[in-house]
Amino acid sequence: MDQPNGVDDGIRPHLRGSVAADQRWFWSQRWQSMEREADADIEADRLGRHDDVDSLIDALDS
Repeated sequence: MDQPNGVDDGIRPHLRGSVAADQRWFWSQRWQSMEREADADIEADRLGRHDDVDSLIDALDS
């Protein structure tokens, strides 16, 4: 939804007035899409578990 400054924040108009300005990013269409993707990954057990930071970094590098 276009704002006066021409930026589309993706917030549905009915939410815009009821959500604090510094929390609106969470309700944007883009962020909610990423939330659904994360929920699907959790549901499908597509998570990595690491005993320490070094093993996490190794996994990220591979």
